[in-house]
This record gives sequence, structure tokens and C-alpha cells, in this order.
Amino acid sequence: MSLNDKNRLITDSDLTHFHIPFESVLNHQPTFECFLNYLNTSHNDEVSKFLKYSVEFKQLKTQKERLQKAFEIYQFFIQDGSIHQLNLNSNIRQKIKEVIFEKANTLTLEEDNTDTLSTCSTNSGTSSSEISSSSNINSSSNNIPSSLFTKAENYLLLNLKETKFNDFLQSKIFKKYMKEKPLQFLYDIGTLKETSHFKLIENLCDITREVITFYDFKFVKEKMNSDNKDDWELIDSGKNYKTYLSADTFNFGSSNGVNFCKFEIIFPYEAKNVMKTILEVDYRLQYDGTLTNVQEIKYINKPNTQNEKGNTQFATGIFMDTYHFGWPITDRELLMCCSAVYDKKEKSYLFVGKSCNCKEAPIEKKDPIRGVCISGWKFKEDYDPITLKPFTKFCQLFYLDLKGKIPRILVYQNVKKRAKNFYKIGLKYLKIHEKKGFVTINDTKAMEMVEENGAIEI
Repeated sequence: MSLNDKNRLITDSDLTHFHIPFESVLNHQPTFECFLNYLNTSHNDEVSKFLKYSVEFKQLKTQKERLQKAFEIYQFFIQDGSIHQLNLNSNIRQKIKEVIFEKANTLTLEEDNTDTLSTCSTNSGTSSSEISSSSNINSSSNNIPSSLFTKAENYLLLNLKETKFNDFLQSKIFKKYMKEKPLQFLYDIGTLKETSHFKLIENLCDITREVITFYDFKFVKEKMNSDNKDDWELIDSGKNYKTYLSADTFNFGSSNGVNFCKFEIIFPYEAKNVMKTILEVDYRLQYDGTLTNVQEIKYINKPNTQNEKGNTQFATGIFMDTYHFGWPITDRELLMCCSAVYDKKEKSYLFVGKSCNCKEAPIEKKDPIRGVCISGWKFKEDYDPITLKPFTKFCQLFYLDLKGKIPRILVYQNVKKRAKNFYKIGLKYLKIHEKKGFVTINDTKAMEMVEENGAIEI
């Protein structure tokens, strides 16, 4: 299943992406039961037992049953020297004691049931005179309130939240319990951390927006820079290039179970000249093989006012790319919103594009097959330590679902040799463009977006 498929089972890694509030656990009975089981195994069983007794107390129907249960709880947990004495402050203890013996006295007088009172007082170690003396306290009602132990519960729960809850979230008991649940359950009881990978994925999944945000740049940069062997499989390499396939698949919009691809290439040119060449539409049409047309739909300037950092919006262009594969594969369209910035933290130029919906996009065919794409291009300049000549580390990341019935093996074969072919063709057009002075004619406003968006730290 895909990494962000909410029907798959939770993993240990997933738990690190969510903040799970104590209140969510408290309000979800099975999870709270798991917490109580944890307390039992960590020598805090008196609290879990008290909480269970308190629940039973609230569920009792008759006053006589409730009185007997209240005395039992008092005897086991509240009374000084009791076998499961709780760490409660004296005010809470005294209030519970007063209410119990007041109600016991009242109920006994009304029912003339001295056996009940005698039994309770004997078990609790409290004399009849104590019961009588408490009869003037809170005598406005003969009912034993279901909230009798609420203050004690709240006091203990607050203490557990502060002293035990974080340990519980790291415990084997909790992790085992969670790994039997679907990922959706984490979304139900927790909230995504702002820096979570899932948060960035969710932002990318929103194809209704025609803008690129800070979250989009952050996700693409993190995927590009990850060198974790568990994240990527190296499927081809040469002296100046490498091609990778993501270990995980992802769901975006209507596309399910698709891998990310990444390739890294070293070009012996300055970063700006590599950008001017690779982004030039005339060259793109030649080196990108199946690309037949690039149409600008509209340009959206950077907003003057912004929301919080994560949703910061940037100057964005909307473009329609058309690809021709030849019979029997039907042409494909990619409707993309694209933006670019200079990442001053890494000292690189970063371009990001993702599929979007745009009402202004023309529909040239009755039923166009429109693919889903997420892409990123990074240009980072460096210098050879011996010759001091500049070179560019170029990285391309893409997630591409062309829809329809295109054999996956065909896609894989094209991806595998893409870096090798791109390096060879890229060098060819860099040399051609160099002779022309690296003059840009149509880069689909790429450098204009860099200038308008400026330098940011990602």
C-alpha cells in the first residue's frame, strides 16, 4: 500500500508525525483502556483500579447500590491507610468523606436500614458518631451525586498527563496497540505536526489550488535531499549521473500507488547557464522527446499579504504540456502550476510544479487524458577544488501518472535510462546554447518567477 494510504496499518515511523493529545486518548474508550493497562504494568495500578471503580459507581441506578459502592471506593482508595491509598490532597479526601457519611446517615434514617450503615461504617473504620456529625453537611439532597469522585478523577488524570502520558506514548504496549490500527485512526485521535511529511503530502494533494506554497517547496526539497537507502533504490548510474526509484509509493488525487523518480546529473557549466538551457522551451521540445507543446495559461503574481509561513504563496505560472507517444498510446496533457525560488539556505535554485485544476485551460479534445504530475528541479552551483571551474549539480524529481493503460514496464524502462539520456542530450544543447551566448527567448517566465519570489530559507 502507498505511504499515505489511510487504510494501511500504522508503523512506528507514522507515530512520529502526529501529536496525540491526552484528551483524545481519554475520550476514546479502547485507547484509554490501553493506557490503563500500561499503568497496571508500570506499578500505577491503584489509579487505574480507582478509575474503573468510579465508572462502575456512575453506572449504578439505585441510591443504596451507589452508597455501597461509594463506601467500597472510600475504603480501598480514599481513607488514610487504605490498601490502595491514592495521592490526593486533603481537601478532596475530606469532601468525599463528608458527602458519603452524610448521605449514608440520611439514607439509613429514611429506610431504617441500620445494617447497611453499620456494615459500611465498620468496613471503613469510621464510627457512628462521625456519621451523625456529618449529617448537617450538604443536606440539600438525599441523592448521592454521580460526580462524587469527579474532582479526584480530574486531580489524578492531570497528574497522569504530566507524569505518565509521554512515557505511555513511547511504550511497547501503546505501539503494539496502534500498529493494529489503520493510518486513518491516527488522523482521528491525533493532529499532524507542522513539520510532518504527511502534512506536506496533504498540501500537495490539494489540486484545487492554482498556487505553489512553502510546504510544496519543502516537500520537494526533502525528497530530493534524502539519501536514506530505505527511501530510494538506485536503478542506474554512470560517472556523471544517477537514477533512483522511491521505495514507497504515494497517492495523489486520483492517482494511487505511484513511485517518485529522481535523477542527479553533474553538468560542467554555471548554474544560471544550465537553467537558461534546460528551461528554454525550444530546447525542451527537442530533448524531452515526446513533449510537443507548452502553452502558458496564466501568470499569478505573488500576493501582497500572506498567511502563516507554511501556506505562504508564491508567484506561479499555469501551463499546459502536451505529450505525443504515437500509436497505440493516446496523447496526454499535464495541466501544471509552477513556481521557483532561490533557496539561500542551500544556495540553490528550486523549481516546483504540480497538477492543478484551472478553468481557463482550453479543452482541445472531447475527452482529453490528463495525467497527474508533481515535479521539482534543483540547480546548485559548486566548484572543482583543483581546477576551480564551476559545475552544476542538477536534480530532477517527478511523480508521474499518465493515466490510461500504459504498461508499467514501459514506464520503468523510460525512467531507468532517463538520466543517462538527459545528460547526453543536455550537454549537446548546452554547447549549442553556449555558442549563442546563453540568450533566453522563452523560459515560460521561470527566471521572472525567481526574481519576483526572491530568496527564502527552506
